[in-house]
Amino acid sequence: MMPHVFAVNPLVPTGTDVLLILGALVHIVLALWAVLGVLRAQQLTFGTQLAYIVLTLVVPLVGPLLALAVSRRTPQSA
Repeated sequence: MMPHVFAVNPLVPTGTDVLLILGALVHIVLALWAVLGVLRAQQLTFGTQLAYIVLTLVVPLVGPLLALAVSRRTPQSA
């Protein structure tokens, strides 16, 4: 008798695939949120805004968190 072997369906994502996709989505949303926050912070100069946007896009997770912290700390006019 042949042993019963279960084949993995390549169309169904594994748990690792789901975690990687969720992590990527969180990173994209956080980066977009940080870029918009930096652009709305009118107290920052253009050079500072550009530096934080580059930092947000180059350094994953830490860049967006730092940019959000700085843009939230800066007083915004209505």
